[in-house]
Amino acid sequence: MEAKFSKKGVHWKNWDLLKTRKDCGGLGFRDLVTFNKSLLGKQAWRLIQASEALWSIILRSLYFPRDTFWNAHKGHRPSWGWQSLLIGREVIEPAIKWEVGGGEEIRIREDRWLTMGKIGGPPNREDPQRVAELIHQNTREWNAQKINMLFSDDVAKEILATPLSLSPKPDQLLWTANGSGSYTVKSGYNLLRDYEKPSSAMLPSTSYQTPKTL
Repeated sequence: MEAKFSKKGVHWKNWDLLKTRKDCGGLGFRDLVTFNKSLLGKQAWRLIQASEALWSIILRSLYFPRDTFWNAHKGHRPSWGWQSLLIGREVIEPAIKWEVGGGEEIRIREDRWLTMGKIGGPPNREDPQRVAELIHQNTREWNAQKINMLFSDDVAKEILATPLSLSPKPDQLLWTANGSGSYTVKSGYNLLRDYEKPSSAMLPSTSYQTPKTL
């Protein structure tokens, strides 16, 4: 008996739509390339959180002995593992923010420690370099006079509104893409998917007419 096929054909969904999160109107299929990047983000997070671990010390001595992980370059003959960590760095960097403790670790213009993002811009030769230099360490208050002199009104206002602990504590890197402050593969994956433009993800599906010879 000859099979009867629907004249409507088979509806094929765009892959961008299939891998879009369900709460964004997609079907929630996992994108393996993006998932792999989120796993590499976990390794980069471990590197910056375990700076005194042996493997971290070895990598630092090989690839960034005089700089930070954030400014490290690929180098001339990078290992596969180091290249993977640099991909992981790209994953976590947009959602990393410093929480001010003592301020010794945080660079004023280069690091992200304000809600508005990096201050940026070239500093004058005698300008302070670290956030600690903007704090009266004995009273644990901001040096309002210095801050108002160095920065625009908007920047100065946000700095002065940044809370300081009553007693000095280490500066801490926070992951801002979830509520815990610590990186997770799931939150990294969702962040990467959110960054991807939907472009053709929401275009209508196409119809494919099954050949009658099949």
